[in-house]
Amino acid sequence: MRASWILGSLIVSLTIAGTRPAAAQGKAAEPAELLMSVGIGPDSTLDSLRAFANTIQPGVGIMVTVPMLRKQIASMVTATSIDGLDEQSTIYVLAVDGGPALKGVAALGKVADEARLKQGVGQAHLVKKNGWAVIGPKPIAEKIAPFALGTLSAQAITGLPVATVYTANLMVRYKTEIAEARKKLLDGAGAAGGQMAGMMQAYFDGLLSALADSERAIVTFDATKDVAAADLALVPKAGSRLGKFIGAQQPADYGLVAKLPAAQAPVLVAGHLDAGPYRASLLELSTMMFGSGTAAGITAAVGALFKAASGDFAMAMQMGGPKGMELTQLFGISDEKAGSKAMDQLFDALKKPLTTTMMGMTTTQTLNPKPATHDGVTIRTIDITYDLSKAPPDTKAAMEKMIAKSGAATRTALFDKLGLVVMAADGGAGATAAIDAVRGKGKRYAPPAQVTDFLAGSRVRKESVAMIADIGAAMGLGAAGRTMMLSMGFADKRAHFRLALPAATIRGFAGGMP
Repeated sequence: MRASWILGSLIVSLTIAGTRPAAAQGKAAEPAELLMSVGIGPDSTLDSLRAFANTIQPGVGIMVTVPMLRKQIASMVTATSIDGLDEQSTIYVLAVDGGPALKGVAALGKVADEARLKQGVGQAHLVKKNGWAVIGPKPIAEKIAPFALGTLSAQAITGLPVATVYTANLMVRYKTEIAEARKKLLDGAGAAGGQMAGMMQAYFDGLLSALADSERAIVTFDATKDVAAADLALVPKAGSRLGKFIGAQQPADYGLVAKLPAAQAPVLVAGHLDAGPYRASLLELSTMMFGSGTAAGITAAVGALFKAASGDFAMAMQMGGPKGMELTQLFGISDEKAGSKAMDQLFDALKKPLTTTMMGMTTTQTLNPKPATHDGVTIRTIDITYDLSKAPPDTKAAMEKMIAKSGAATRTALFDKLGLVVMAADGGAGATAAIDAVRGKGKRYAPPAQVTDFLAGSRVRKESVAMIADIGAAMGLGAAGRTMMLSMGFADKRAHFRLALPAATIRGFAGGMP
């Protein structure tokens, strides 16, 4: 693949985790051919990563050193060695692609021993200025030198490594490849049914839209001896949809988590989101579950419900337990009258059974005409049946672990400025338990210490969405302890996507449980 060498550059940074956001860009703009830069500090900045590596497996941390990285970097920039660069200063690795004649990697570093540096350069080209040097193939080194020597040299990395992907440049350079990848994805999804193809197209186009609206993506890292995290931050272009979406967001307090009913929750998602300029796209994606050519009544009802919602939500989910998939979600309602009207419109549009097929699995949703009542709250029910007879064997096996043979039911209610959705083989008990929990009449979800700590940290970072998932327990694999934590935040006017993995999770995936 033509971009494989770029991935090699990124691996240099991803094999060592990092902390702080990249410094603000200087006056010298990056050239259009620059796709990525990776800044690496002195060896001491890797101490936290070494501690994390040693928690995974004692002794592994000894392999995580800057000297070892320098050997890899020297090879990437076609030098024999870069030992003449200052070991106590920052080194940058820069990936360039301006076409076949201008594609490669260069390194930037502070000169400590000029004679040693010249001796180790080998066939690489050297450009020096003010005690700093750019090393690499001549066309690459000369192209990148003004930006590297004039801007990056002033940006010291004092924590773990920082990678900056210049998304605006990347989107232009790989426009053809991106279009080809999109076509292949949609062609492959088309075999699974029009509904799947539509959803995949929406996801892919949404990702491309966010990347096109960003100037660059900054990847930073942090690590303790027990947990390592990577943070991807998209820096929006001025006036872009992404920028407007970010501006509409507020930090979450995760208050609805405390109102969920008592349950095992291997997957917990909570937060506060405002769709902002993406509302129409989100509405289109949300109504795809009702099949292609969704009736206008359903689309209008779901759109009205979006407008009535406050943006707060909390959801607990079990994906593959003995009863199949179980889900309980609470969401805030700011306009109860409009929300109630929207729900009436939705159920009126669902009076006729609705059948959809995706990946060979046929799902039929049938509205139960007799609402139930609990503690004065009206509960509406949609019964769901599944036909897996035409599904591929692997899809059938996976779905049989997630759904009960008898099917499932979705129960919904609006009460106390909240919306409720419960999906389970026996959703009736789940709905009544949720209503009682909200009103303080029943047992509530008691988050374990790991969840409590994660949500507390998310509040400190002023994030908007947090998700914690124990993959083994969620899928009913009987192997708990494989937790991953994801979150999104926008407080600094950038779109942050953070993934944290405990050392125990990595040991679990590797087959060695704690």
